[in-house]
Amino acid sequence: MHGHVDRLAMFTGLIEHKGIISSLVIDNSGCQLAVGFASPILDDCHIGDSIAIDGVCLTVTHFNLFKEDGWFQVWLSNETLQRTSLGAPLALSSYSTAPYGTQARAGSAQT
Repeated sequence: MHGHVDRLAMFTGLIEHKGIISSLVIDNSGCQLAVGFASPILDDCHIGDSIAIDGVCLTVTHFNLFKEDGWFQVWLSNETLQRTSLGAPLALSSYSTAPYGTQARAGSAQT
């Protein structure tokens, strides 16, 4: 095998933090979700990283570590909403809590 992988990652299933759903915008193709009070998990965050919310792996589209105690944004397609628990009525409502976890990087210790 040529080359190497710099970042190996997998989800541990551990809830690392609970944030607050601060914004939920729904349109015909899905919804955009913003989670606030997320600074504890954003130190090593990058656009394109995965964060699992309630067990559903989602891709970070925007984030800010410093504004409003840290926030991140993810996109949920209609298929994601139809096939996961996040599409259940009232599963995602503004200002409810969102349990989430990040990927464990190879060589990192989970506490």
